[in-house]
Amino acid sequence: MAKFIGSKIKDDNWGEDYFISKLMDYFDNSYVIYRNRPIFGAQFDVCFLVPNIGIIIFEVKGWKPDTVLRVENGDNIIIKTVDDKTGEEGEAGENPTNQARGYVYKMRQKIRSKTGKNPLVFDMVCFPNITKSQYDELGIEPVCEYETTILRDDLETKAAFYSKMNLGMKNHKGSLKYSSEFNSDLMFRTRQIFESNLKLEDQSIEDTDLIEDC
Repeated sequence: MAKFIGSKIKDDNWGEDYFISKLMDYFDNSYVIYRNRPIFGAQFDVCFLVPNIGIIIFEVKGWKPDTVLRVENGDNIIIKTVDDKTGEEGEAGENPTNQARGYVYKMRQKIRSKTGKNPLVFDMVCFPNITKSQYDELGIEPVCEYETTILRDDLETKAAFYSKMNLGMKNHKGSLKYSSEFNSDLMFRTRQIFESNLKLEDQSIEDTDLIEDC
């Protein structure tokens, strides 16, 4: 089971909760998951440390198919909004890929400033409520490429999830030769940025900031 490091595995955000539960179920404890951590004034949804590969920043959108109204100009997803106080419906434009890439740039800067290294950091998007057929029907691909977008179908089995994750990683395979090797030392030094009690002389799971178990 992948290690979730933080104070709360479940945070009443269904999309993130469900996605994190799948990461934990499908990967072993050499992988590390963070959620909603601050990096230079921003806060990512989910961050996944992959041994010997690098770091994936996930933007998770729990939108239902009927939340997505349309895609505009190939770079903007228009979603239905509801005001919490008045109940009035409206619209808002979002680009999950751009959001995730913003966190990627900040994560690269953070790690470089703390370690002097440049591991591979890349982005993926997750729509846990949207199937492949709905994704096609809604025309989301111009905004969120299929190869780097995890859909409901991809989360249903470990094999499907691994297949999509491998597709996403394949897109960045060429970048590995220009990146610092994300070996156990660099992964540990990266974890020290986010885990206050982690020390080089004691790398066991008991000495991390792991608060909850699944």
